[in-house]
Amino acid sequence: MHKERVTDDIFVFTCERYIDVNAGVIFTGGGAIVVDTLPFPNETQQMRRFAQQSPAGVKYVIDTNYHGDHTYGAYLFPEAALVSHRLTHAYLAEVGEQNLARAKQQSAELLDVKVRLPSILAEGQLSLRIGERTVTLYHLPSSSPDTTIVYVEEEQIVFSSDLLMPVPYIVESNLDAYHKSLHALREMPIETVIQGHGPVLLRGEIEDAIDHVGRYIDCVTEQVREKIALGWDDNAVLGLPIEKCGISRIELDGRASSLHQANVYALLRRYRAAQAPS
Repeated sequence: MHKERVTDDIFVFTCERYIDVNAGVIFTGGGAIVVDTLPFPNETQQMRRFAQQSPAGVKYVIDTNYHGDHTYGAYLFPEAALVSHRLTHAYLAEVGEQNLARAKQQSAELLDVKVRLPSILAEGQLSLRIGERTVTLYHLPSSSPDTTIVYVEEEQIVFSSDLLMPVPYIVESNLDAYHKSLHALREMPIETVIQGHGPVLLRGEIEDAIDHVGRYIDCVTEQVREKIALGWDDNAVLGLPIEKCGISRIELDGRASSLHQANVYALLRRYRAAQAPS
């Protein structure tokens, strides 16, 4: 795990074992805010010990989406209120236990993990005032319908969840909604972005990162549509290389190609279903 200081009292923790997923700790005079947790309990325990340096303790944990790599550590902060969008609560209640059971079969490190349901639910936008800081949650559907970004108003810092990441994940996405969310992010005054996965982005890099995500979505959808129209079979379509969309396969600890293939498969199923006779 890697720790990076973003400002004097905002820190990012990166799990280098799983797709460079990020979580954050925001220190305020009224207590600490944890934005997402890390996939493995021992890493989140390290985050917890660090966050507890706040004399007022940890007041809030925020889930930015329902995926396990962002939520599995929430149970380790029982003293803190858990905040999310209402859809995140709904997805965790519906499929959280099933997803966790599958994950436990793959990793013994997760055997003690428990699904924790959020208790403070946002609808579209929710602001938390703690100490000298205002932290606002904005619902921006993207990689998942419940994706929520966290905006630290005073420093104009965004925890973007999976809205921004080096290889966008669009398996669950409404692509029109994703583009609208990118536009909304572009309109915000932002100095720094902590992506859901990958490096921290500074002001001069943010526009390019937003453009990168939009270009990838357009490219992969165009590639899949074109190959289907040309009569390619499913296996051939699934073999479309990520480099066709301007991304190196070594991104995100070498997992870029697997994320890309999942995207292609989801698009293929979507377009084949649209072709099927009603």
